[in-house]
Amino acid sequence: MAERALDNELYDNHGEIILTGSSNAYVATVARSVSAYYRGLRICGKANHTNNGAATLNLITPNSPSGIGAAAIRKAANAALVGGEIVSGKYYDFIYDDVNSVFQIENADIGTGTVTNAQLANMAQFRIKARQSSGSGVPEDLTLSEVLDFIGSAAQGDILYRGASAWARLGAGTNRQFLQTQGTGANPQYAYSGMTLLTSGSVSNQATLDIVLTSYTAFRAIKFFLTGYVPATDNTAFWIRTSSNGGSSYDSGANDYSWGELFVTASAGGTSGDDGDNLDAQIRIASGYGNASNEVAAFEITLYPSTLNRLIHASCIRFDSAANLNGSFHSGVRGGSADVNAVRFLSSSGNLTVNYAVFGMA
Repeated sequence: MAERALDNELYDNHGEIILTGSSNAYVATVARSVSAYYRGLRICGKANHTNNGAATLNLITPNSPSGIGAAAIRKAANAALVGGEIVSGKYYDFIYDDVNSVFQIENADIGTGTVTNAQLANMAQFRIKARQSSGSGVPEDLTLSEVLDFIGSAAQGDILYRGASAWARLGAGTNRQFLQTQGTGANPQYAYSGMTLLTSGSVSNQATLDIVLTSYTAFRAIKFFLTGYVPATDNTAFWIRTSSNGGSSYDSGANDYSWGELFVTASAGGTSGDDGDNLDAQIRIASGYGNASNEVAAFEITLYPSTLNRLIHASCIRFDSAANLNGSFHSGVRGGSADVNAVRFLSSSGNLTVNYAVFGMA
């Protein structure tokens, strides 16, 4: 008999039992003759389903064929199951606790939502649990910078902002742009403020100074500063012609332009006057420029944008051969409706030398 009882206990404790039951109510049919639960009663069984909340265990024995009665299954510290602690197909040990009248499960799986911060592996300060490595795997401790890189291929100068449905990345703007809000419900963007230098340089004894504007369409106006203008030929006029094909050619028909000017000379007594032409092959910015050592001229010229981008306004200041200061104001327009996207500066005769700086107006 003792030998048979030992065999039954081995059967009950060594994984021979397949649990039955459903809906978190587990049943174990044991070999031992037990009529009541007692302290330390142990069984080992294979789960037939996964629990999704609090669970019970009822033992069916040879002398209690209808079951001794369902007792609650609890984790350590008499904690109720919440779900996921018993997984179908896995083996578990159950030991009866007569103080609390429950079965304590010894090797419970981690229940749903039961992991506390204290149970996680220690983390360095200012780290976030995530995964940066490719593929699935264990969580990793990442810095905030590493987590933000998930949003996109970040580069120095990029800005992160909240879009309509997710976080987004705005690539770094170009030099001298500023970040501009577009108001509620819109994404930010970069814009220009004030004057932005677009290009600069100089030409020496060249036939023309050509500046292509196709890369500068975002500006409200384009302003040209020309200094140190000296024509190779004495007593010439300074002309402007425009292009609508990116500088492949410049309009020079006899009726392509209209222009007008007002001028004043700071000589003894002073002189002033005006001039203009409504049908010409160029816009004239005054005349009578010379190349003597004391003669020099500078210009400020504005090309207007959008539907007005054929309009040009200019001012000029210069010293003539008699060292008289001359000032003039000029306006001009290129006929037709095509956009102006390149400008040519030239002398009415011969080459020119001049410094230039081109600015975009926001």
